[in-house]
Amino acid sequence: MTVVPVSVVIPCYRHAETLERAVASVARQSARPLELIVINDGGGESVGNALKDLQIQYGADWLAIVTLPENAGAGEARNAGWAVARGAYVAFLDADDAWHPRKIEIQYGYVANHPDVAVCGHRHRQEIAGADWNGYELTGRSYEVKLVHLLLANRFITSSAMVRRNLAARFATRQRHMEDFRLWLTVAARRERIVRLEDELACIYKAPFGESGLSADMVHMEIGELQTYWATCREIPFLFPAMLLLVPYSLVKFLRRLISISMS
Repeated sequence: MTVVPVSVVIPCYRHAETLERAVASVARQSARPLELIVINDGGGESVGNALKDLQIQYGADWLAIVTLPENAGAGEARNAGWAVARGAYVAFLDADDAWHPRKIEIQYGYVANHPDVAVCGHRHRQEIAGADWNGYELTGRSYEVKLVHLLLANRFITSSAMVRRNLAARFATRQRHMEDFRLWLTVAARRERIVRLEDELACIYKAPFGESGLSADMVHMEIGELQTYWATCREIPFLFPAMLLLVPYSLVKFLRRLISISMS
């Protein structure tokens, strides 16, 4: 099997029961990542035991464990894995998500052929049970994500992201919600190239808003989005006037989500 210079980072706090599925989706890739780094983000004994079993199964030479003394949040946990990664690229996967078997092959193939791309994401699907990967769309298309696109909406989930390891920006360590969105905006604000592949290369097993996990706390998600807009305006001062539109636009989206959930 071809091994590619990609380090995979999975932060884990509360999802010991789904961690095996996430790790298996990395191990079954058609192009094998150089290493898998799982961060025990203060997950306690259940996560620690699950990680020990997985390390025995897949080998300590491939699956590395980084243990944080207390829960620091997904952003800081991802940064901890990023800091020790050895691959030229770092790909992120959440412990309750899974990847298409060709995700690394397709995405690394793209960034290797486009070395000016700093961040690459892709489309995903939401499933209730297992994913039938044969039904997922592989188009071969891509589009460039500009700052204006991101100001209007986050264009891809963290579990789809692959970044250059030497990227200067990192996840915000004191922001526990929308920290991924903030990173993409920071990269775009610094005029580095971001691309989204139109291939469906990941699967999430919960709705993006209103179910288990961090997304369930919608008020904090909204606060995180507003913090992200503020941080971007500090990065690019001439965007301050845009806050007059971005803040009400964000609040309208938030209210629509609340209404949608209450009616479902």
